[in-house]
Amino acid sequence: QCDWSSDVCSSDLQEKYRLVVNGDESEVYDDITRPVFSPDGSRWACFGLYNNSWYLLTRDSVFGLPATTIGEIVYSADSKTMAYSYFESELEIIRFGSKRIETLYRTGPMFLNQTGKKLAFMGRYGTSMILNVNGREYEQFDQIIPFGFWQNGEMLYAAGSSPSWQIYKGDKPFADIYYDISETTINLAGTCAAFVTTMASGKKYSVVISDDYYDPLAGKLYDNIYGLTLHPEIPLVAYNAVYNGINLVVLNSTEYMGGEFTSNPKFSHDGKDLLFVGCDIDCFANINGRRYVIYDNINVRKKYAFKPGSGTIAYTT
Repeated sequence: QCDWSSDVCSSDLQEKYRLVVNGDESEVYDDITRPVFSPDGSRWACFGLYNNSWYLLTRDSVFGLPATTIGEIVYSADSKTMAYSYFESELEIIRFGSKRIETLYRTGPMFLNQTGKKLAFMGRYGTSMILNVNGREYEQFDQIIPFGFWQNGEMLYAAGSSPSWQIYKGDKPFADIYYDISETTINLAGTCAAFVTTMASGKKYSVVISDDYYDPLAGKLYDNIYGLTLHPEIPLVAYNAVYNGINLVVLNSTEYMGGEFTSNPKFSHDGKDLLFVGCDIDCFANINGRRYVIYDNINVRKKYAFKPGSGTIAYTT
């Protein structure tokens, strides 16, 4: 509500916004979207609205958009390429590098491959869905569940008609038919992916896809699985599991007691550590399988920061 170049507050600046990144301040806007950062944190972008006109703000530039409304911003895994979209009435314009794609039917998120040369999104035609990669449309399916780009530049996704799903790389299916896929994840490098699927009996298990394995690797059966997460580099998967009413945290095939209330497991940014917190009689943090008592009532749904290799966590109470 104040002009930061002076000590005077003005009613004209009420309900206005600036973006501040590392101390650098943007101009004043009527509205600013949440900034999207590149994976390495070196670049960022967001949209700003001023006098009913939309602008794209980046670390290095600001430029106007002929937009009636704005869409989405994504970065490639190598952080060198950004894709963004905006709407001209009903037509969505997607820009990345020197490429421009126009679409009327996009649904769900956009995906850039690791080098930023390919962009994929899902489209809906009536009751069917279709995968679009750099403007090329693939086969239509009843439903598509996207993972992201594999390291070879092919899009990895599940397609079919619920509850039966086939896994595809590009336009080629592989592996078995799976039932009721509930969670999917892929690492930044596109070298490992995982998902949760269900047996006809209702039991759930994880499946890991990696070029290190000849076939997708299936995990143990549990009553329920959720909170699926991947190691950032190697084919290690972690998740919450329930078996006979007992809460567990599973790292590949290793089980840890989760407590009456348990957070989702989280790998450190470098993959050196796995952390989760929980509460039963006492609250605790479990780092790499070692349990540390926390003498506070903690919220297992909050975010916890921790320093890789140190056994040190930080949290608010």
